[in-house]
Amino acid sequence: MKVKDIVDIMDKLAPKELIEDWDNTGFQLGNPEREVEKILLALDITKQTIDYAINEDIDMIITHHSLFFIPVKSIYSNTPKGKIIYKLV
Repeated sequence: MKVKDIVDIMDKLAPKELIEDWDNTGFQLGNPEREVEKILLALDITKQTIDYAINEDIDMIITHHSLFFIPVKSIYSNTPKGKIIYKLV
């Protein structure tokens, strides 16, 4: 199954019309064409979450809290959020 197929299933389970205007949900980072065999569910994207995903060969991470809640204007690798984004990419 591909990332985009999983996103489609999730969109059917939680339709976009139920999302609050202020919320930023949905697929945020990665390749929608990537094949997925292993998924990790987490509350947040953290360094520990990413390290676990890498060590366990996880193909996709699904979280309750979005990685990008407010618009991103810049990404610096020396900030906590920047380190996470760099590691994911």
